[in-house]
Amino acid sequence: MCSDIFPWRLSVSRSEQHSSRKTVSFEEQIMSTDKYPSIFSRQMEAIVYITLHVFLYLVPTKPPDNIDATILETFVEIRWGEVPKGSRNGEILGYRITYYQEGNKTYQRSETKFFSVQLKSLGKFSQYHIEILAYTRAGDGKVGNISFKTSDDSKYQH
Repeated sequence: MCSDIFPWRLSVSRSEQHSSRKTVSFEEQIMSTDKYPSIFSRQMEAIVYITLHVFLYLVPTKPPDNIDATILETFVEIRWGEVPKGSRNGEILGYRITYYQEGNKTYQRSETKFFSVQLKSLGKFSQYHIEILAYTRAGDGKVGNISFKTSDDSKYQH
């Protein structure tokens, strides 16, 4: 009966990382039983669902840690660490990287599940700005930034 009223709530799973196990267990108990058929219990179900959806499926509140550029002869490798555990707000599904050459309105975008990306075919004597963010199923998190400047002969300055 409960799943007929709020069928979309079934997306909450035990395997996801949540900050409040008691709340999740309470919702699972409500979802798996028809002990409370009253109007009041249905209102409580709605409140529990909204609470879980709003508070447990948030975007990361901090960017990935330790963003750094490694300058090599023919490309720049951008590396980063994980989003701090208390700031993830769910499972990190991947990372979005946006970079652009200063003075150029063209943005390049990349997406990965790994902790690094290689930037190739960069212009000489140019300043580049990189933005990296982690995302969850709720959306994009906070952006972390790094910049570097290229020189001639594909040697880059950080």
